[in-house]
Amino acid sequence: MNTEVMTISKGDSLLLSAIMENCREIITIKDLNFRYIACNNAFLEHFNLKNKKEAIEKNIFEFFNEKDATIIKNNIENSIKNKAPSTIIFEVHRNNITKIVQQTSTPVFEENEQLKYI
Repeated sequence: MNTEVMTISKGDSLLLSAIMENCREIITIKDLNFRYIACNNAFLEHFNLKNKKEAIEKNIFEFFNEKDATIIKNNIENSIKNKAPSTIIFEVHRNNITKIVQQTSTPVFEENEQLKYI
């Protein structure tokens, strides 16, 4: 089991921001209630959002249908349970379009090993 704790200093936050904004893949960070607290431009483009305020504080069930959101939620819960990244490949159904996507959930722990982000 991978229990290595990842911590990010204030100086590293610029690096994290640069990585998130320049990645063409969707990257999000969720709180423990599955609400988005950060997302990148690829997420905004995928959901046709104008700005990040439209995503922040919303949960996965507000962006995905119930079946797809439940699959994602189960993957998140699996990553938390195992204290390690968990990746799944599944079909997402949105606007009468079906796509095969890969979704990875990675739990982020504080130094005291308390779960902080997903």
